[in-house]
Amino acid sequence: MAEKEVKSRKLKIVIADDVANMRKTLKSMLHSLGYRSVLEANDGDSALAQIRTNPTDIVVCDWNMPRMSGVELLTEVRDDPRMRDMPFIMITAESDEAQIVRAAEEDVDGYLIKPFVANTLEKKISSVLEKRANPPPVEVHLRMALVYVDNGMFSDALAELDRARGLLPESARIELAYSKVYERKGDAKQAEKAIRSAMVLNPRYLKAYNYMAEMQVKAGDESGALETLTSAARLSPNNPKRLVTLGKIQLKHGRMEEAKKTFSNAMANLTHDKGVHAEIGEAYLANGQEDLAIEAFGKSLEIAKDVRVYNRLGIALRRKKQFKEAVDNYERALELDPNDEVLHYNKGLALMEDGRIPAATEEFKLALEIDPDFAECKEALKNAGRDSYGGQGADGYLGKTNEGGGGALPWDDSSKSSDPYDMYGSLRSD
Repeated sequence: MAEKEVKSRKLKIVIADDVANMRKTLKSMLHSLGYRSVLEANDGDSALAQIRTNPTDIVVCDWNMPRMSGVELLTEVRDDPRMRDMPFIMITAESDEAQIVRAAEEDVDGYLIKPFVANTLEKKISSVLEKRANPPPVEVHLRMALVYVDNGMFSDALAELDRARGLLPESARIELAYSKVYERKGDAKQAEKAIRSAMVLNPRYLKAYNYMAEMQVKAGDESGALETLTSAARLSPNNPKRLVTLGKIQLKHGRMEEAKKTFSNAMANLTHDKGVHAEIGEAYLANGQEDLAIEAFGKSLEIAKDVRVYNRLGIALRRKKQFKEAVDNYERALELDPNDEVLHYNKGLALMEDGRIPAATEEFKLALEIDPDFAECKEALKNAGRDSYGGQGADGYLGKTNEGGGGALPWDDSSKSSDPYDMYGSLRSD
């Protein structure tokens, strides 16, 4: 056996598949090929943890897995500068063109279509490793440009791209790389020029569409971003992150039915991603579509329990005056984090809106025990005290502050800047 081949057999491989028998089969194949250092993961989340904590040379990953799919794992790997060059082989049950396009967007190194034999797996691994070990000169220049960009060395990055362009004059990928360097330099005009050049060179280069839309959103050109993302969705309808961005813009432009269809497609392509469902819930909540927000938050919580999502679901339910359901969700959140003053505060608001003043008072007091400087809670406690001593009742209090009908409540923390949580459920830093 050649020295190079013996060395390759010492590589550390992570295999990710939610089916135990498939993991066993893959591991047996790899052992028969001489690979001994093989780690297993039963889903994308576990695989990502393995990769981040153990030196990994190659990933062999199934497409369909719970919690985090194979393509989501691939996206995480490619987005991390420490791992973005890691060889990644995707396993899929069928040759689905939409899947292939989606994975190609994230720079997958190779595909295996079930069923396959050990010899096929060996050839695929050898091909991927050979390409990584001996990349063409253009690839070397592109990789160096990325390294320079990461370190803020923009002139050196541009010089590497000039060398790459000299070898391959009409490459959309190189033009996209130029655009990213110019954008990081703060030269928006040159960045847009380069990205448009990439789109002309390859009208189906989806990464160019994504980056163009990002720049348009940053520049406040939402109409342009809407057009760009719509074109990209026609080319590849299965990229959930792009679909979520498109749906948000459609909502802002009053295109409700289109947004609902777009969000539905996004959720269908990321059925195990709680974050996508929660983000869609936020978009609906900000647009005043509480019923749809409740549905999206509920789907997120079916995947995984999350304090912040419970909090946002509670807000949507309060807006619908479903106070009992809101309180139930705040209580579920408090089971996860009993020392979250915001949850006690929001539970108190729901109770007060429901006319349950003594119970609301207790929640406000609990919140203030955790954070004595919680100004909004102090004010709410004063209001509850006035109500309980025969001042304004809860209904009168709501009526007075909501005279216009349908406006935000004074404590509706999804729309007021006093909200301790921002619209995404994260604590505000200001």
